[in-house]
Amino acid sequence: MALRSKLLLLAVGASSVVFTHGLASVAHAGPAPAVASASSRQHALAVALDGERREVTAQACREAERCVATGGRSYAIPAGADLANATLEVVSLAPDSRVVLVDVPLSGAEPAGSASKGRWVLLLAASAAKGAPHVEKLLVGTLDRPEGLEGEERSKVLLREREGGHERLLLGRRYAHAGLCGRPTTMRVSKLDPADRTWSEAPTVALSAAEREAAVPLIAERAEGGWPEGPSLLHARLASSALGGQRSALTDGDLATSWVETRPGVGEGEFVVMSGEASVPVSGFDLVLRAKGDAPPDRAAPRRVFVATRDQVFSIALGEDAGQEAPGQRYSVGLPKPVRSDCYALVLDEAFGDASHQAVAIAELRAQTPFDGMTLEALAAALDDEAKAEGAAALLNAGDAEAVTAVMNAYPQLSFDARRRALDLVGSGPCTATAPFYVERVLGRGAGDDFDPALDPIARAARDRLRRCRQPATAALGAAISEAGVTKERVWAARELAEIEPAQAVPAILAVLAEGSTAPSESGAKDEVRRGLRVALATAARDRHGAPAVQAALAAPAFAALSPVERVDLLR
Repeated sequence: MALRSKLLLLAVGASSVVFTHGLASVAHAGPAPAVASASSRQHALAVALDGERREVTAQACREAERCVATGGRSYAIPAGADLANATLEVVSLAPDSRVVLVDVPLSGAEPAGSASKGRWVLLLAASAAKGAPHVEKLLVGTLDRPEGLEGEERSKVLLREREGGHERLLLGRRYAHAGLCGRPTTMRVSKLDPADRTWSEAPTVALSAAEREAAVPLIAERAEGGWPEGPSLLHARLASSALGGQRSALTDGDLATSWVETRPGVGEGEFVVMSGEASVPVSGFDLVLRAKGDAPPDRAAPRRVFVATRDQVFSIALGEDAGQEAPGQRYSVGLPKPVRSDCYALVLDEAFGDASHQAVAIAELRAQTPFDGMTLEALAAALDDEAKAEGAAALLNAGDAEAVTAVMNAYPQLSFDARRRALDLVGSGPCTATAPFYVERVLGRGAGDDFDPALDPIARAARDRLRRCRQPATAALGAAISEAGVTKERVWAARELAEIEPAQAVPAILAVLAEGSTAPSESGAKDEVRRGLRVALATAARDRHGAPAVQAALAAPAFAALSPVERVDLLR
């Protein structure tokens, strides 16, 4: 009989047999008492809630027929409890194992998904049948109440997973930052053993039982050929666990590295969340299970994994020999139809070998897209193709410094709209590599004769980027001042340097003032360039960081070394 289960939050009611004590009417608001029947393994248990005394009473008995909570053990209910909406419920863990769950919303508790003060929960059980009857307290405390800073909230939750006519109870934590493509995940999970009613470690709950059961079944086949070239659409952002913190190893394109989960057991439920691009259709996935090189002996390969998007889940089975494949062997799986999502997640399920004593590892995961096989240069050129631009930008943005270099090299051949896209992509590169590129944009190189640095939108955007790269920008602008000649470009570079690093602008401008004393071929150009440089020099001198540089230039040894033109312009 196929296992059918349903994951329920504590806040969701569940149908179950509830035995009530009907000897006396309840004079206060609240639920009727609950009685869990005795079994061959367990005594009976009666539980009642007293609204006037604000307490729960419980008593274990040999038989359920005459079992009442009156006179039994008492548990105080905290202030702020909403007794009118409290529930008492008998939960069947197995044919011969039952517990009673007391669930009391706290004042201010709201529907699931909104701000909540949580719920006070008490979980009780009767002792084993072989001894004298007594009450066992299995759990007490506040659940479903977020704690922590905004965006970093965490809360304790109790999950109820239905299996046939019985339920599993799972206790764990949820973290606001650790969702799985819009789904809540439950980590640091413990399960209640129906045999002895003790809590033990359990797998992470990344997908609900209903989602796992409804997942589209697929089979990954052994694939020939090497690993596809080019940047990957997927980029690992979050992992439930990762050996050495190396979550990025799953999508780094390096077949010699692996993502390795670190939880005890078979790794079931461990996951990695990856960013994608909703504009790029994904037709399938490539996987490498065993990394190249000398793999540690304590590594197991997955037998089945789940891949989830925001609204779909796929169950991917690996061949029976996948765990014994040669390192670097690629597996490929196609999807029934392409999917588009900005988020993808890999979730472990079953594993090969004795995975209870081995960590499960996957070397690489890659999405199959229409851009497979394209070089970085081809992707950069595709920024000018309206149909491909968004997808090409997403792949380039997930690349490394080589991708940024490819975009900068392609920039002169791109249209205006494509250049705006390229400018955003270059922003992901290191300042040491991108500062000279931004200086060229500020100086209008390749922009046309009507370029105005104050009005050009690309120049304005590049100017903002230079201010985030102060030290490399200073070096690049200083080089531009020195190499530009007696031109407007020299003035524009001097203005930028005077704003970004005034102390360095003063000597850089003084070093070229004399060059302007020789008139260029265009009539009046000399005066315009010198006037522009003097304005930039004055801007730097007025700044508290530039003033000391001016004072140093006016000192006797330095001032004497200046040409007459430089002395006059400095004194102005």
